[in-house]
Amino acid sequence: MSHRARPYSLWTILGSLLLASGFSAVHADYVRAANIQGWGTTVDPDGDCQITESAGKLTIKLPTGEHDFFMGNPTPDKRFNAPRVWQRVEGDFTVQVKVSADWTLTPPLANGRSFRGAGLVVSDSEKQYYRLERVYFRHLNAGTHHCLTTPTYDLNERRVNKMGMAGATEFFKGRSTWLRIERRGQQFISSISHDGSSWQQTAAFNTGMHRTVHVGVLALSGSTQDFTADFEDFRLNGKLVRTAQPPQAQPTPPNATPPAQPQSQPTPPTNTQPTPPATAQAATEIEGKVASVADKTITVETTSDLLPAIGDKLTVFVEIPGVGRASVASGKVTSIDGGAIRGQIESSSGTVKPGQLVAVVAPNPTKRNVVKVPSLIGKNATDAKKLLGAAGLTAEFKIGSPAPPGASAYTVYLQAPAANSTAAPGDKVDVMIYAEPKEEAAAE
Repeated sequence: MSHRARPYSLWTILGSLLLASGFSAVHADYVRAANIQGWGTTVDPDGDCQITESAGKLTIKLPTGEHDFFMGNPTPDKRFNAPRVWQRVEGDFTVQVKVSADWTLTPPLANGRSFRGAGLVVSDSEKQYYRLERVYFRHLNAGTHHCLTTPTYDLNERRVNKMGMAGATEFFKGRSTWLRIERRGQQFISSISHDGSSWQQTAAFNTGMHRTVHVGVLALSGSTQDFTADFEDFRLNGKLVRTAQPPQAQPTPPNATPPAQPQSQPTPPTNTQPTPPATAQAATEIEGKVASVADKTITVETTSDLLPAIGDKLTVFVEIPGVGRASVASGKVTSIDGGAIRGQIESSSGTVKPGQLVAVVAPNPTKRNVVKVPSLIGKNATDAKKLLGAAGLTAEFKIGSPAPPGASAYTVYLQAPAANSTAAPGDKVDVMIYAEPKEEAAAE
């Protein structure tokens, strides 16, 4: 893909594409799409936005008017007309992005609304979606300006989670914010960062999301002026989206004389195959963060589905707004135990601390060994332990609520991770079981 900014025509195919994906028919109404490698499929329901990509940065420009992704918008055709770029994801994931914009609210539209926002979206239909954005809005009644400090989760035309709100200048800082969503079974965890290094959790709660969802970025605006949002540092399951450099033609030196060819070539044996030309293999960058430090040994945790090899080079770094990566230390991978990566620091310019980011350059990564978590709901504790053991997982039992009428004590009624999600062999599964039922009070 060229590094020159490339506008994606928003009048090309889609219609049957999303239907064929098994997604809700509601999502199939959008008929303008293009594909951006690493980011996903563009969706622009009104066909009036510009989506461009250059060197790993995605830009969405919205014109004046209203573009929303909210079932409560009073104008039906404005409820889900926000431009977005997303892709299908199955099972657990971690997605992260840096978003930058001019967040200044403009005078309100004729209906009194004024808002600007951009960030991450997870959706299985217009009936159920989860959004984590940097978003500002004008309070319709008071006319004051605010920002949201929590994600929004809507299900069946109802706001499910409790919303956090702050003054427009009290929470976010500068032009840029990093946003992250982690899915673990049905639990969704949201976090934000002002510098891409130090993270603050903003919410953690369960949802009813389907196993397969759309994950990506979106921009919102209700404004009397254009609004432009830039997205960078997009990572899905630890893999950073980059735009590859186009191959460069090698110029022929002037007056170069080709080497003389021998007059005759020996005939190779008939059973000898010619050696194929070497093919350059691009290394994969596996990203994670420092989990622990012991002298010069670090443990790295990653959500990537790939693992490096022993000896692969690693770099510990921090992200500086407006600058990018700043190296703290370098070293190599020394061991891989299940999904745990351990490394040895060989040189450092600063102090390595838990929470710092790590990039491992893996020329030959391997697929992480994962197992499917069995369904335990309704099983007794003994059977649940056997099922987990057979899957290569361990159980941590917790006594919960008293058994209700019709249920037996020590029966499983909650589990995490959820059934059919994936885990590494040896991982722990939390299992909540009923306690003994309460004794009935004696009649007087």
